[in-house]
Amino acid sequence: THESSLFRSLFPPFSRIYNTVTMARTAILACALAALVASASACSSATSLIEQAEGLRLCEYVDTTGHPTVCYGFNLDASGAASKVAAVGGNYNTVLHGGCLSQSQCAQLLSGSVAQATQSAYRVFGSQCSCVMAALIDMTYNLGEGGISTFTTFISYVKAHNWAAAANDARGTLWCSQVGSRCTRDTSIIEAGCDMEMAPTNLRGALDSAPMMTLEPSH
Repeated sequence: THESSLFRSLFPPFSRIYNTVTMARTAILACALAALVASASACSSATSLIEQAEGLRLCEYVDTTGHPTVCYGFNLDASGAASKVAAVGGNYNTVLHGGCLSQSQCAQLLSGSVAQATQSAYRVFGSQCSCVMAALIDMTYNLGEGGISTFTTFISYVKAHNWAAAANDARGTLWCSQVGSRCTRDTSIIEAGCDMEMAPTNLRGALDSAPMMTLEPSH
């Protein structure tokens, strides 16, 4: 600005201090932003967790519980499955009897199912930090709202933010013995809790801690 240029021209020593302080504050801001980005990427999204656990199978198959399934664990026996398949351009009867869907159609089915599981997880657990919430959504996707709602002790521990107790309780369930590595992964995320996530106020705190330029009167 004109004022800052005038200041630097009139007070060269202070100009050097001004530039140094400005550079320091910029560096602190960059570090804070980098930490925020690293924190945000420290955990996978619910969609990513579901994709990893379910895997993609474009053609109909029978899952471990005996249900005809397609794509990312999409249950073709579930209520509304026919209309959802039709909505992405698939022929339900064809798919149900060994047919296939495209990867794009599977992605659309997954998106809708994740949205539904997210709503269910929020109803059951309330709002939690993003890493834990992603694992809870994955569990809800796998179990359904009705299934996860029966985990009453687990739910109470999550709401109390007693992460270790919640993880241990989930590990003792029949679901955990059935899904194996999925349970191991999700309970490990829950056990870690929210500590790895940077609170939004930390960025402001980093800026507030940056040195400010003060001008002392000369004597």
